[in-house]
Amino acid sequence: AELEGTFLMAQGRLNGYLDLVDTSLESGADTASAESDAGDASVDAAAAESPAAEPVVHRVKMLNTGADGGSMVFEPAVLKANVGDTVIFEPTDPAHNSRSVLVPDGAAEWAGALNKELSVTLETEGVYIYVCDPHKIMAMVGVIQVGSATNLDAALAEAEALESGFALAKGRLNTYMGQLN
Repeated sequence: AELEGTFLMAQGRLNGYLDLVDTSLESGADTASAESDAGDASVDAAAAESPAAEPVVHRVKMLNTGADGGSMVFEPAVLKANVGDTVIFEPTDPAHNSRSVLVPDGAAEWAGALNKELSVTLETEGVYIYVCDPHKIMAMVGVIQVGSATNLDAALAEAEALESGFALAKGRLNTYMGQLN
């Protein structure tokens, strides 16, 4: 099962890169920027491990059921990015949106419409927490760390407050927060 998951994740990344190259060729671009199409529910650390030269486009799927069998999830649920990167929230399954509930000081908040793709460019370092409004009570949440976790104390406090309102998947957000550094 582990080997199959690794294969599917690699296949998903390859498809994302091929789509990006096709788009770049169609638009006449000379070079393609790196794109992360992470298919696993854990951490997408591609940007954190790469030089900060070119912004990265990350894709986060809004799903009824995740690769790990969890209900009402964002994949990846925890994302590590750099300032200037963009996150595209994809309405893979119907009846989802993405809305920020905590952003670093000075960062722009966002609120996506139901069933609509949303693009967010991350211009401020720190921790961002977001939810799917219809499924917030079911712990449909995600976390983005941009650069250093400059607002970690505020993020941990917000996570604790959110956890107290979840009817299902209690502990999910705390697990995600534990993956930050």
